[in-house]
Amino acid sequence: MAWHLVQTSIDPPALEPVQRALQASGVYPEFDAHGFVRDAFGVLVRGLEHEPALSLQAFLAAEGVSVEVVQDSDWPGLPPAKRIQFASCRVDGFAPLDPLCRELVVPWNSIAAVACGLVRETEFGKRVTASVSLGRTPVPLNATMTQIGGAPISWDSGDTFDYGEPLPTDRLVLTGEERNWRWNAEVILAGGLRFTWKSHRFQPTRGSIPEGEDAPDFFAFIRDLVSHVPNAALNRGAFAIRTDQPDAGPRYPTRNAYEEETCWILFHLHQSRIYHGGDGDPR
Repeated sequence: MAWHLVQTSIDPPALEPVQRALQASGVYPEFDAHGFVRDAFGVLVRGLEHEPALSLQAFLAAEGVSVEVVQDSDWPGLPPAKRIQFASCRVDGFAPLDPLCRELVVPWNSIAAVACGLVRETEFGKRVTASVSLGRTPVPLNATMTQIGGAPISWDSGDTFDYGEPLPTDRLVLTGEERNWRWNAEVILAGGLRFTWKSHRFQPTRGSIPEGEDAPDFFAFIRDLVSHVPNAALNRGAFAIRTDQPDAGPRYPTRNAYEEETCWILFHLHQSRIYHGGDGDPR
């Protein structure tokens, strides 16, 4: 059975104390501290056996780093997600629209947590078309795949490609991927369900907008939402938006980092008997 060292504070620990604890315990090499601290979004170390976990916990405590030893089966998974593109904040509750544009009203007192985060995501399907001269002159290439005359050609970024004999086309189509920072948001219900959306694909419905006013932007909508749930748990991103300081919130380098912080919140809500879990929770 695997055990995790779970942070008692969501803020990552300093590097030097973790290095000293690893060196003294001998459980991991000292240089592993860099990866542990960099990826600490709720869990400092994963997948230990019980005795090494207790030993490392004691050495970390001696360095002022507080962690809990948590069995893997007690660590919550994310509840099932319903992706939405439209929603409103009504007097009687949060009102997302389903894919058939039917409104579902979720009472405010059933919301256990609100999570937001600026997440770096990989997006596919971007296409750029440009005119090129397809002679024997080497052409610098900046993508990973192209389609010329129906035949796929691969190369490494920065390479040049000599087309040889001219091809029967003067169009070069590039396809690839991009890494973009996108705001994500989630509303998590106490019974184990969550509604999730992305800022660039979301619009508040007209029912939540007073007549004659423009639709609120993403941040204004989140501030309106959290104002209706003063007792709900907020992750660091949602708290930064609530205080009108979104730039002060953390950036989540991966989707896993963002979700780990959400699971950390659910773990503590479960301990407080506020969150009851769902199909995504092992309990």
